[in-house]
Amino acid sequence: EIKEGLRKFSSEVKDSGKALILDSDFKVIKEVSARSIASSLKRAEGNPAAVVMDGSVTGSLIDIAEETGIQAIMASNFSATSDKIQLLSL
Repeated sequence: EIKEGLRKFSSEVKDSGKALILDSDFKVIKEVSARSIASSLKRAEGNPAAVVMDGSVTGSLIDIAEETGIQAIMASNFSATSDKIQLLSL
């Protein structure tokens, strides 16, 4: 399940200011600062499927994630919601 696959990364990013972009096999495609996650997602290579981040998920980030095909985001908090992406607390 997606939640279990992402859970193992939560301790790695908690209180770090980091974000991880993962593929569907839960392999890290890229590690970036949580602040630059939106622009990094736009440029992400491979097949990004999930994001685990220490930060707040905004509506604009969700829009970009939906365009990129992200299936799940695990973050410390959310200021927006999505019908297409599974949103999980860190």
